[in-house]
Amino acid sequence: MKRICYKLTQLLISVLIPLLIVACGGGESGSESSDTVAPLTSSCDDTTAYVPAMNPVVIPAVTDSATSTVIVLHDKLSTPLGENLQIFLHDLSAANLNVVAPYMPWSTASWTGSACEGLTYVAQLAAAEAEKGRSVVVAGHKMGATLALRYAATGSLKSIKAVISIAPDHLLHLDGALQHDIVKSMALAQQMMDNGMANIPALFDTRSNGESVQVAATPRVYWSYHALDEFPDIRQVASLLNVPVLWLAGSQDPRTVTFNFAGLASKITSVKSRYQVLSGDHETLLNDASGPIGVWLGGMGL
Repeated sequence: MKRICYKLTQLLISVLIPLLIVACGGGESGSESSDTVAPLTSSCDDTTAYVPAMNPVVIPAVTDSATSTVIVLHDKLSTPLGENLQIFLHDLSAANLNVVAPYMPWSTASWTGSACEGLTYVAQLAAAEAEKGRSVVVAGHKMGATLALRYAATGSLKSIKAVISIAPDHLLHLDGALQHDIVKSMALAQQMMDNGMANIPALFDTRSNGESVQVAATPRVYWSYHALDEFPDIRQVASLLNVPVLWLAGSQDPRTVTFNFAGLASKITSVKSRYQVLSGDHETLLNDASGPIGVWLGGMGL
């Protein structure tokens, strides 16, 4: 019954959200669609950790005296080896920060683990760094940034010292275009799960860089990133954060205005949190991100 109601909700969204966007003068990605905030229903309790096919990219800090590690989560359809991200990772190392950049389940066009499985894997990495006596910070770029925030808001996962969100994306509850694009795929995923095919891979729609794209995933995995009642609403995530947050936005990134990043960041009330706009779009802001990150972490003794 829950999935039947979800399907009806998604079908209504596919019609109403685009009309509301046009009527209200919104852009392609839409804007905040409702004042109702979806609850954070998935706590990742008792979730088996994702096991990646490749080890994380590890870049030591420039000196042995470094006491902090930044775990960096890449965007969907990406890897730690993306050109802009690689430069950013080395910039962090040059700022005397140890860097761990894992291959997450949403890497490339083949998604091989659920959101909670991926974040439980991050918890394992964080625990390993903490055992070395290091302070752990989780950072992310685009969808990785959204999930980094979710990690920090999920109490059952390993605690961290701070979180860094760089141009967050995949804001499912606010993005009318994304909701519209996935209606058919959500119906297919539901049908497959209802017929005992939850772990059979298929092709499903998502959205990346303003375009509809397909990913290969099982219905169970796909559902964890695209179901309104499972993937957390960024507005509630922001209100639950109790660690310092640095939210970096690009001055040329349309999402900065479309999704009102300043307004979303204002919901974060944890001490020493900061919202900062850097020059560039959602990719090129990485070129200038390591400086503000170093200053912010340094101010907290990290």
